[in-house]
Amino acid sequence: GVVRAKDTPNFIANRVGLYAFGQAIRAMQDLDLTIEEVDYLTGPSIGRAKSATFRTADIAGVDVCVKVWSNLYDAVVDDPERETFRTPDFMRTMVERGWLGEKAGVGFYKKDGPQILALDWKTLEHHERRKAKFGSVEAAQSTEDVGARIRQVLASKDKAAQFLERTLSATCLYAASLVPEISDEVVAVDRAMEWGYAWGQGPFRLMDAIGVAAMAERA
Repeated sequence: GVVRAKDTPNFIANRVGLYAFGQAIRAMQDLDLTIEEVDYLTGPSIGRAKSATFRTADIAGVDVCVKVWSNLYDAVVDDPERETFRTPDFMRTMVERGWLGEKAGVGFYKKDGPQILALDWKTLEHHERRKAKFGSVEAAQSTEDVGARIRQVLASKDKAAQFLERTLSATCLYAASLVPEISDEVVAVDRAMEWGYAWGQGPFRLMDAIGVAAMAERA
């Protein structure tokens, strides 16, 4: 599909998508989560692709993500959320080491024979991938409706809830703040994220699913 975007830095999908990526990393660091836990929370659990956050970065190229971030940081000097586009130090180190993702054979994940190793973002060492477990998410898995599932997780107040409340709210509100700067149509923003980033629901459909009033109250 095609969406109509305005001529702004990185148009729609990479402006919103890289913001979401930055928020996910900040929340991961603040809540002391692992790479595997973030991918568990940002994949099918919330109606998005299995590649989630860090596996997507490996596929796209860690160096590409850093370049897009750097481009955005330099281009949106008046954006109050500009610091979200500052590249994390550990990702700069990854690029310096040539850990560029799938094309280099090592990135956030690394194949070691039959095993898949995951990166420890604090030590920059790869370890055996550990299965992420959050009681709130597992309890909500049987709920088919994505909005209802997320609402159920958010009600638990565990680390999964704290992570999703912080990242989803920030991303949805940021996308809303960019209209009409990046596009005049909220549908165009949602389609760009759904078609371009394989998000099950764009930020505006997600706000409708979770509840606009509830999200505004949390904000």
